Amino acid sequence: HTDDTFRINYNGAGNDEIVVNTSGNVGIGTVSPTAKLHIEVADNTEFLKATITGQEQWAFKGASGSGVTDYVSFGISGGTQAMAWQEDGKVGIGTTAPNASLHVFNNESGGTSTLRLRNSHTDKITRIQLEDSQGSVGDALIAYVHSDASAANHYLGLGVNNQTALVIDNDDK
Repeated sequence: HTDDTFRINYNGAGNDEIVVNTSGNVGIGTVSPTAKLHIEVADNTEFLKATITGQEQWAFKGASGSGVTDYVSFGISGGTQAMAWQEDGKVGIGTTAPNASLHVFNNESGGTSTLRLRNSHTDKITRIQLEDSQGSVGDALIAYVHSDASAANHYLGLGVNNQTALVIDNDDK
């Protein structure tokens, strides 16, 4: 080669395995890196792997779908992918094909899917807020209120416009 690119070629023939160009970009699997670290692999292939000594290997993998379903996933190397991010912004937990903004899938036999939100402070509220198309917060909410250590002062509230309209507590009222 006659350019100023630093190249590593394992067997002296064929493609370079690693290159560092004059911009300081490092390419693995590509001779034309366009970022500080540019890794190019075949479709549906792991591109970054970490081994926990004596334990599992975890890896990032990229795969092509159709349309906007290309994704990057993270999970056990060669096995179950724990989480995936699609190019359209959808996130899957337990699935590489999310069909909602956040799609949680439990594939355990007899398992229960659970979404857990935890507030570690007493006398605090844990809530889910739903927004309208303009991003207005507080149009609808689901709130768990934990006002002290006594179970008698815990309740679930449903409401709109940031006001609780329905309270479900342990008094059966």
